[in-house]
Amino acid sequence: PNPSLANPSRSNDIVYCYLGPNPSLANPSRSNDIVYCYLGPNPSLANPSRSNDIVYCYLGPNPSLANPSRSNDIVYCYLGPNPSLANPSRSNDIVYCYLGPNPSLANPSRSNDIVYCYLGPNPSLANPSRSNDIVYCYLGPNPSLANPSRSNDIVYCYLGPNPSLANPSRSNDIVYCYLGPNPSLANPSRSNDIVYCYLGPNPSLANPSRSNDIVYCYLGPNPSLA
Repeated sequence: PNPSLANPSRSNDIVYCYLGPNPSLANPSRSNDIVYCYLGPNPSLANPSRSNDIVYCYLGPNPSLANPSRSNDIVYCYLGPNPSLANPSRSNDIVYCYLGPNPSLANPSRSNDIVYCYLGPNPSLANPSRSNDIVYCYLGPNPSLANPSRSNDIVYCYLGPNPSLANPSRSNDIVYCYLGPNPSLANPSRSNDIVYCYLGPNPSLANPSRSNDIVYCYLGPNPSLA
């Protein structure tokens, strides 16, 4: 929530997504294939004329954009800070995200450089009282990244091991991401063989006083897998 941490000139500012985290699954080799999420609600940082402006994640109201029957529905994250659309009291609201309004960032000709997200139906991954508060994300329909014929070949994301920990007031909640239950992606014999994402190089998580903390992702708790 600290606007001073949302500085477009500092590409390593803290990445913060709440009520449906959308960690960037972008390919680092494609500079325009990045989803930017920064702290702070400064409207001047959400300028549609600047395609690389901050991506604010807020709770969109259009259910037709998050249809569980369409696994490749796009989750939209708009450039704009309307607080009425980001109501922490509605934990089951839908989070829409996409790579900005610039076609070069979400090019239909490059199906694998779009981050698709939809609300998953697996209650075991969420608070039983909030079965629809999970955001599933994967990289487009490119079979080499996320084969639509393998519904479990996607990247699941949720806040911490306990969805009730997804508290916007606790900026150090861990964002866990793992590659579904497909053995070729995550070995069932290694229950900790998942992709953890956390802020900064210290597992104790992001320190709001360190504006240059970044999001690290690695396989399980074993650094040798990173």
